Amino acid sequence: MKIVTRLLILSYIVTALGCSTTATYDPELEGELLKIPLSLLNGKALILTTAGDDQYEYPVYGNLQLGEITREIAVNVFSRIFKEGAEHSNSQWNAEEYAIIVTPRPVAYNFDLKYRRYLGYAESHQVEISILVRVTTNNDEVIHLNTYSSGIKESEIYPAKGLEIFTRLEKINGTTHEAITELLNRAATDVYNTLKN
Repeated sequence: MKIVTRLLILSYIVTALGCSTTATYDPELEGELLKIPLSLLNGKALILTTAGDDQYEYPVYGNLQLGEITREIAVNVFSRIFKEGAEHSNSQWNAEEYAIIVTPRPVAYNFDLKYRRYLGYAESHQVEISILVRVTTNNDEVIHLNTYSSGIKESEIYPAKGLEIFTRLEKINGTTHEAITELLNRAATDVYNTLKN
């Protein structure tokens, strides 16, 4: 009975520590952004999300703020294909000021820790994410709608012994940033090719 009680207490402590840890957007973790094209599109893009989109989190050794990360990377990526850049808003009341309205939304996320593979001394992790990207004109005409999937993206192998919860979460956060950047690069490239013709 004492052993069970101790395990329950330990489980509670680990859960409490994990839940108090949050990984947010970090520009230094972004993957390589798409190259700026020689001929930029006229105007600027609006990255439109809801408050619910922005607050979307995934529980993995704490909270991974997928909504915020997706939103900020979307602004950075789409700003590279428009002359006036890109801006974010939770409202489209002034939609006429923008050439297009982009709504990026994570629709699936999977995580797997490969610990036993390295006999407990080292580990790596895998993430897989899908993002639905909806693009409309300022008159709400849909010009692009596609779900982009990363496939399995595996991290480098790193030492596991003594790895703190926050450190592990940051490593997962980095791989997630890179995967999201790749997906939004693909989306922006598709949109650019559609609009330049």
